[in-house]
Amino acid sequence: MKKVYSVKLKTLTPIHIGCDAVYEPMQFRMDENSSEMVLFDAAGWLAALDDSDRKRFSETAKKGTMVSLVELMKFVNSRPAEGRRVKVASGILENHKRVLNLSLNEQSIRREFNQSQIRRTSFRSTDNRPVIPGTAVKGAIRTAWLNAMQNIKQLRKDERMRDRDLQNHLMDYRLIAEDPFRLVKVSDFQPVGDAKTEIVYAVNFKRKGEQGRGVPQMLEVVSYGQIFSGTITVEEKSHERTPISNPVNAEDLLRAVAAFFTKGLERENQILMQMGNRNQINRESPMPICIGFHSGAENMTVEGHRNIRILGGRGRPDRFDSQGTTIWLTAQKKTGPGSLPMGWCGLEIMDDKGMMFLDADEKSWRMAQEQSRLARLDEIRDAEEKIREEQARLEAAAEARRLEEIKKQEEAQRLEALGPVDRAIAELESGTLSDDAIASLMRNELETSEPEDAKRLALALKACLEARGEWDVKKKAKAKFARKQKIRQVLGEI
Repeated sequence: MKKVYSVKLKTLTPIHIGCDAVYEPMQFRMDENSSEMVLFDAAGWLAALDDSDRKRFSETAKKGTMVSLVELMKFVNSRPAEGRRVKVASGILENHKRVLNLSLNEQSIRREFNQSQIRRTSFRSTDNRPVIPGTAVKGAIRTAWLNAMQNIKQLRKDERMRDRDLQNHLMDYRLIAEDPFRLVKVSDFQPVGDAKTEIVYAVNFKRKGEQGRGVPQMLEVVSYGQIFSGTITVEEKSHERTPISNPVNAEDLLRAVAAFFTKGLERENQILMQMGNRNQINRESPMPICIGFHSGAENMTVEGHRNIRILGGRGRPDRFDSQGTTIWLTAQKKTGPGSLPMGWCGLEIMDDKGMMFLDADEKSWRMAQEQSRLARLDEIRDAEEKIREEQARLEAAAEARRLEEIKKQEEAQRLEALGPVDRAIAELESGTLSDDAIASLMRNELETSEPEDAKRLALALKACLEARGEWDVKKKAKAKFARKQKIRQVLGEI
C-alpha cells in the first residue's frame, strides 16, 4: 500500500536551486530599456546576420582572447535578438554595462568575468523553464522529520556524533537499505504556466542589519508567486522481509513538515523585523517549506544538535554555535538594501479538481506558446519570402544590366565595323545623338560623302528631326530652318 499526494508548490520568496550551470556571455544580451536579459538561440541569431556582420563576428571569435570576448559581447548587445526574457536587477545591469567598457587588459577582464558569473537555477532543457528537483524537496522533508523525531526522543547533543550517526539514532536504522526514507518518493515539481525567473544579487547581512562578510552573488531565482506541481508518495512495508522496520507515517510526515517550517518561517520574519526590514514572508499555505541555495542553516539542521560555523573576525578563530548570525537576502544592488530571504515556498495537497485546474492552466499556457511560435514562424516565413523576392529582384536587375551591357558592347562593335555614313545613320536611328553631334554630321559627313551616301544620311537626318518634332520649323528659327533646307537640298526636294 502507498499514499500518493498530488501537491501544488507556490514560491513565497525567491528560490535558487543550483545546477552547476552559468549563463555564458554568448547566450544573452541585456535590454536596458526593459531591464531584461534576452536569452536567444545563438545558432539562429548567427544565421540571421548578414554576410558582413557574420564575417566580423567570426573574425573576432577566432582571436580567442578575453579582450575579444568583450568585443563579442559589445557586438551581440548592439544587434537585435529575441527569446525568453528574464527580469534583471538594476545593479546587475550596471555591472554588465561596466564590463562592456572595461579597459582592454586580459588580466583585469578575466578577474572581472570570474566575479560576474550569473548562476542558473535548475531548468528544463526542453523550454528553459525552471524546475524544482524532487531531491531538494525530499531533503527538506527529511530535515523536518528528523526534527520531529528529536522532539520525541530528546537525544542529548554529542559533539563526537556525526550527522549520519544522528540520523541513524533518530530514525532507528543502521544500514542504507534500512533507511525509512527509501519509502518516500518525491517527484520533480514541474512548472505550471510561464514560471518566471529573475536575476538578482544574493547579499549576506548580519542579523543586526549591517552587511556581512559573504561575497555578493549574482543568481537566477524563481520569482515570488510561481506555481509548480508534483507528487509525494509514501509507501508502507510491502512484506515482512523488508529491512525497513520503522516506516514513515504519511500524515505524521505532513504534520512534521508544517510544524518545523512554520517555526522557521516565523523565526525569519522575526529576524527581518529586528533588522528593520519591513518585508515579511507571507504565509499563504498551512505547509511552508524552505529549499535550495541560502535557505538558512537552521532550516537544514536538527534543533538541539546544531553546529553552525561562525566566521571569526580579523585575527579571531572561527567558532560554532546553535544559531547563525547572518542571513542571505535578495537585493537589486550588491550593497543592498536587502529584500527577502531565499528558499521559501508553500505546499498544498490538491484533490482531483484542484489538479484539473492546474493541468488546464498548463495546457492553456502551452497553447498560447504554440500559437506564439506559429505566429513567429509565419513572421519568419514572410520575412524570408520578402528576402527571396528582393533577392530575385536584385538578381533580375543585375541580369538585365548585364544583358544591356552586352547589348551596348555588341552595338558598339557593330558601329565600329560600319563605315562613317552607316555609323552615323545607325546613331541617328537610335535617337541618342545630341544637337552638337547632329550639327557635326551636317558639317562633315553630309557634305563630304558621295551623293548616294549623302542622300541616305539626309533621309536619316530628316526622320530623326521629325521624331524629335524639329522638322516643321519656320523661317524665323533661322538655324534650324537653314538645317532643314540643306537636308531638303541633298534630297533634291528644292
